[in-house]
Amino acid sequence: MTKRAVIYARVSTDEQAEHGYSRESQVEACRTYAAGNGLTVVAELREDYSGAKLDRPELDRLREMIRRREIEAVIVFSPDRLTRNLAHSLILREELQRAGIELHYCNRGKSENTPESRMTENIEAVFGDYWREKIIESSRRGRLSKAANGKWPCDGHAAYGYRKEGKGRDARLVVHEAEEGHCALHSETASICLR
Repeated sequence: MTKRAVIYARVSTDEQAEHGYSRESQVEACRTYAAGNGLTVVAELREDYSGAKLDRPELDRLREMIRRREIEAVIVFSPDRLTRNLAHSLILREELQRAGIELHYCNRGKSENTPESRMTENIEAVFGDYWREKIIESSRRGRLSKAANGKWPCDGHAAYGYRKEGKGRDARLVVHEAEEGHCALHSETASICLR
């Protein structure tokens, strides 16, 4: 008899851009893994959230399914797709273990309830946490470098009083002359408020 399984796939915007992760490629790998390991996929949960957060809509949904014991297995591409936080990894794995639900990783198989398996997962969780911090550091450094070189450091809209000129790597932030007086007034007001 096959076990009912849920696929959980996650990317964060920065990670996706930096490392080419794709939710759909994760889901496809998880489907292949399920088919080869006697698991019947009953739901596929996809998320665009930081792995540092425990409160995520699809992860909340998964945790509710775990609490209700609606499934017998969870499949993720790799440990860092479930979470990039050591404490959260411990919490989630404990919830799964208490409910008697298996955890499967496409990149290394079923999580075993052995001291060696727990140690390996804890080490991987530490590295997931570490890499999350390194990605943040690298992204911040990249934005600061862009700003220092007069480039637009963000993907969003320009702040009031400015406009984005150009596209892609050539985008620059310039003062919007029609709003320049308002910006000076706001800057002066802000500096008075901060004194």
